[in-house]
Amino acid sequence: MSFKNYSNFIHFSPNTMGTNGRHLYIDPNLITDFINHVNPATTQGKNLANKISVTMAALAGGNSSGKAIGKPNEYFIDISSDGMRSVRVYYTIFQDKVEGVSKGGGAYIYDLKPLKGLEDKEEGLYKVTNTGISWKPKYKSDYVLDENLFFIGAYHDTEKYTPEKTAITLGQLLDFKTDKSNFNMYYSPEYLLNNGEIWEIPKDKVSQTASSNELADIFIKSEDKWQTGNHGTYKTTVFGESAKIFVKALEIVAQSGTKLANHEFEFKGPHESVFKIKNLIQSVGGKLTEESFTAIQHTKVSLLHQSKDAREIINTIRTDISNPNTLLQTQTNRTALLSNRNITFFELVLNEIN
Repeated sequence: MSFKNYSNFIHFSPNTMGTNGRHLYIDPNLITDFINHVNPATTQGKNLANKISVTMAALAGGNSSGKAIGKPNEYFIDISSDGMRSVRVYYTIFQDKVEGVSKGGGAYIYDLKPLKGLEDKEEGLYKVTNTGISWKPKYKSDYVLDENLFFIGAYHDTEKYTPEKTAITLGQLLDFKTDKSNFNMYYSPEYLLNNGEIWEIPKDKVSQTASSNELADIFIKSEDKWQTGNHGTYKTTVFGESAKIFVKALEIVAQSGTKLANHEFEFKGPHESVFKIKNLIQSVGGKLTEESFTAIQHTKVSLLHQSKDAREIINTIRTDISNPNTLLQTQTNRTALLSNRNITFFELVLNEIN
């Protein structure tokens, strides 16, 4: 059994308190991911949220779910709804209350990720070459950066994410008339599952979810190679949801003791707290410029992520947040709601989106 503390989890909705099926709890810190990937502000999102509630309250692990190998009582289940990208829900099960660990018997959702849809191209590191009229990506398997510019992110067309669409979108950030630089790209669509465990899935297949270990290896191996070649500084820009993979990768780098002295970082609409990001970069010796946080270009979702550390961000980091009082109020409201022992996760979500 994992030693993670589940005692601060809250009921998913009023319908999952054990009256109809097992109790269903969820980590309240998943609220922003839930809003981003389930999007209950839409009709399709409401349907998906309801399906998660009904499905999870009825399950008990077993044939309908994937199971973590070597980690008892940890499972996932894939849940879909018409018109929405499917989500993978990670959960653990307790039969009874474990003092200081769980609230009682039930299923506990500890993570939630979007799933791959129509995508058929390999995720990971690419070399993007300027052809004179556009940018062409080619997969790299050596885990080493060979350009000064490094972008981490993914973009999609009307149907799916592709490295081609991502390369063109990122390339357009450069001034095409004066800057025809090639660049490296870590193609990391939002469906990348970075939980890192080995999972036993239905039909006795075994699958390893994508993790941040690969990105951490890229940083570490590139730093070693760059130092011996004296090639100057990498400039890395991280976009949106990819900030999550970036943060986990830097945690791995920090544990390895590697210092990224030749890396400079900036961010666009990160789906992670910039306070957490700044501390991690400093811990690995990376460089931050004034523009790293003042030109972030926050989206609605990235602002929700900032509200978790609102006071620390406002007090210590100069950012482009136009109304810091709104950020503080979001944090204050969420804290006040969580002080209500009977609050459910879905009530928290409705408060955030209304």
